[in-house]
Amino acid sequence: MKKSAQAVIIGGGIIGCAAAYYLAKEIDDVILIEKKCIAGESSGANYGMVWQQTRQDGYDLAAARRSLEIYPQLCREVFDLDIEYEEKGGMTLFFTDLQAEAAKGYVEYKNSLGVPVRLLSGKETRSLEPALSSRVTGSLFCAEEAQLNPFYTTLAFARAAQKEGATIYQGVEVLSINLDRGAVCSISTSEGKIFTNHVINAAGSWAGTVGAMVGLKVPVFPHRLQSLVTEQIPKLLTRTIQGSRIARTSEEAAKTFQYAYDTTGGNRPCINQQPPAECIIESSLFYAKPTVNGNIVLGTACDFAGYNRETSYEALAVIAHMAKMIIPRLKDVNIIRSWANFDPWTADGIPIVGETGVKGFFIAAGHGTGMSHAPATGEALAGLITGSAAAIPLGEANINRFTGYREEC
Repeated sequence: MKKSAQAVIIGGGIIGCAAAYYLAKEIDDVILIEKKCIAGESSGANYGMVWQQTRQDGYDLAAARRSLEIYPQLCREVFDLDIEYEEKGGMTLFFTDLQAEAAKGYVEYKNSLGVPVRLLSGKETRSLEPALSSRVTGSLFCAEEAQLNPFYTTLAFARAAQKEGATIYQGVEVLSINLDRGAVCSISTSEGKIFTNHVINAAGSWAGTVGAMVGLKVPVFPHRLQSLVTEQIPKLLTRTIQGSRIARTSEEAAKTFQYAYDTTGGNRPCINQQPPAECIIESSLFYAKPTVNGNIVLGTACDFAGYNRETSYEALAVIAHMAKMIIPRLKDVNIIRSWANFDPWTADGIPIVGETGVKGFFIAAGHGTGMSHAPATGEALAGLITGSAAAIPLGEANINRFTGYREEC
């Protein structure tokens, strides 16, 4: 193992690997450390969506739009793997008059931000996706959305980083981050010590554990998502589709088209804020993603279960029920496997990215939509560390937006 590096990245998911690639283009001696294997956690098990219609204004949307600009160039000129990147558009379904009314205002708002999302009737929706049931009364459609293979994409970033000179250690655990007069000076691992002045915490749902090594509370929590995978079948869907959550009021309906709920009630999030209690049935959000190989990935039942990665009968039954209701032709299709993994969660639905009160310690974690954010985030982090101009604003994603953060430092 190397004894020193200009920068060490902790975490071999999509964010860590993208950061390694962009940093290695700018500086020498970049090391990425992963305690298991590349894409071994949530980056290897998700829906691979690169969407902007469900992103919040600010960093969230800016990162998604920048990534949509970058991915085609990466596929043409950088990646040596086919990441199955397809620009097929993205569709969010709705089912009630309450949601249909809310959808009108949502489309106007998104259009004002420059997102070219359109409101489609039920008939127009089924003209694009004939397999959908008559229960679908309409949809939001954005032709500029894309989808990809998340495992291949993470691996492609890792390989690109290595070609730029980065060193990747897998199966190595970080034991401590050492400080000298309040600044990062080295890390201790299961394979030895590495001297460095820059550490990036890209540990996803484990970001809190890494933050504690320098005395910081990092409020990122594991949000369990459960999914099913069908057998290979003749083409049934063209693109990834997303459902919308249950809504009983106009206020709830207005939120059903966003990926992540803001649980702060309009206030700044608190550094000590904990995940809310969730009912699997009401928190579940339907997804169906057709793969290149002819399988369909179906999801997702959501809850907070700590680091419990087991699937549950209740959750898989919820997914199967939604699938049959929305895509009736799936009722006789065989399921070949199921999986559960963690989606890094923050109270306001925004990742934590940027500098901290500890000199040389950076965070890039809490990306519930890491595939949409990774290229832009990696590029911006490299700029932040090397002093280059950032292509997207990072200010609102900084950890200091959490009340009580300074008291924890």
